[in-house]
Amino acid sequence: MNDVPPKPQRLIRLPEVLHRTGMSRSALYKRIGQGLFPAQIKLGWTTVWLESDVDAWIEALLATRDHPGEKAI
Repeated sequence: MNDVPPKPQRLIRLPEVLHRTGMSRSALYKRIGQGLFPAQIKLGWTTVWLESDVDAWIEALLATRDHPGEKAI
């Protein structure tokens, strides 16, 4: 039986998203507009993303690298 508690959800801001993805701000928002990146969450005057959504996007990107026949995101 696994007694490890689930990882709590974490909200991350734009600079961290850009750092983790290696994308520019304009490239990030272009992919969001195309539905190719998780949408941001408006939180008052700031914008955040769920860390788990960004992690899942990175994992999917890595999967396309490991399986070249799959469509890139």
